[in-house]
Amino acid sequence: MFTPAAPPSDGEADMETLIVVLIVGAAATFVGRRAWLSVAAARKSKSGCGSDCGCK
Repeated sequence: MFTPAAPPSDGEADMETLIVVLIVGAAATFVGRRAWLSVAAARKSKSGCGSDCGCK
C-alpha cells in the first residue's frame, strides 16, 4: 500500500522555495537578456547602408 511521505519541515520547505525561486529567476534573466540582445541587434544600423543610400 502507498504511504505518503511526511510533509517537509519549515526549514526544508524554505530551502526548496529558495532553490525554485533562484532557478526561475535565472531562467527569466536568461530569456530577458536574449530578448534584449535580439532587439538591440535589430535596431543596430546595417553595415554598408547609410542614411543616403535610398534602400529600405
